[in-house]
Amino acid sequence: MTNDKVCKAWIEGKKAKSNSMKTDGISLFSYSMKIGQTLSNGLKRVLNVQKPYFYSMTTSKHVGIAKSYCSRIVNPVSLKRGYSLWYLFP
Repeated sequence: MTNDKVCKAWIEGKKAKSNSMKTDGISLFSYSMKIGQTLSNGLKRVLNVQKPYFYSMTTSKHVGIAKSYCSRIVNPVSLKRGYSLWYLFP
């Protein structure tokens, strides 16, 4: 399945998986990082992990695809643990 189809499934509230993206219909993941969420009112939000919140090239590409499907783009809150940097929804 393509990453574009995974994003479409997320919008439709369905489960889907590609090699590097997956959704349970509620949340959208790039590898293990949550980049999309569905609020209780059905609004779909995508985490902006592109410049200046760069995480990785692949995750930035995933966010670029998901942005065209979502209702809102939000800037992340960063969390650093040891050598790892994670971006979370505010």
